[in-house]
Amino acid sequence: MKNLFNLFLLFCFTIVPLKLLAGETIIGHYCYTYGDNESLIEARELVRTLAIRNAIESYRVFIQSTTNVKNFKLTSDIIQTISSGYLKNVKVIEHSEKGRTICETIQASIEPKALKNIIKREIKRRTKKIEEMGIDNNGYLKILNIKKLNNSKIRVTVKVLKRTGSLWYSSERNEKPYFRICIEFYDSEGNPFEGDCSFIHTSSVEMIPGQITAVYFSIPSETVSYRVWLPKVK
Repeated sequence: MKNLFNLFLLFCFTIVPLKLLAGETIIGHYCYTYGDNESLIEARELVRTLAIRNAIESYRVFIQSTTNVKNFKLTSDIIQTISSGYLKNVKVIEHSEKGRTICETIQASIEPKALKNIIKREIKRRTKKIEEMGIDNNGYLKILNIKKLNNSKIRVTVKVLKRTGSLWYSSERNEKPYFRICIEFYDSEGNPFEGDCSFIHTSSVEMIPGQITAVYFSIPSETVSYRVWLPKVK
């Protein structure tokens, strides 16, 4: 009997804490029908991004914590911060492609208390920065997907919306902010400690509408989350 009691205590002090550390499970689903001007690769990127967004937006803690947030850009920034550093064990549990319609369901875990703190912090800090830092669609480029490839690289996939002119001359690129994709990294306290802006690259003389390309960023070791944006075009 004593041995059974000891085993019960061992269960309580090991299995239960591990379960608490794993957080709560969230599930997101999204279906997307792409048109003639979109590629299969682009559609797959969008479906994955939107399924993750749906998982976060439909989570009860997120809904409760953002009830008073009416700014779409602020909400998008918060979702990006959460998905970049606070979702664990993200996996695809269902994927289907029928004709031009792609559907995907993802599952991930998140810690409720940490999520509340993140949202509270981001609302306070980001409200003042939204206008000055830029957007994720500046009229020339649109961010399709942001993916952490491993512990050292982030891939940002973008689509060209308008003809951008020559990409070969650095002086011309520097004069046109729509060539740039920017990122800011945050530490465990939610403070920005490093940032970078990178030019899009292509083997063509210029980017043309509908073209998809990607930019890669190195991740500093102390990074917990990050945010990507496009500089505004005047």
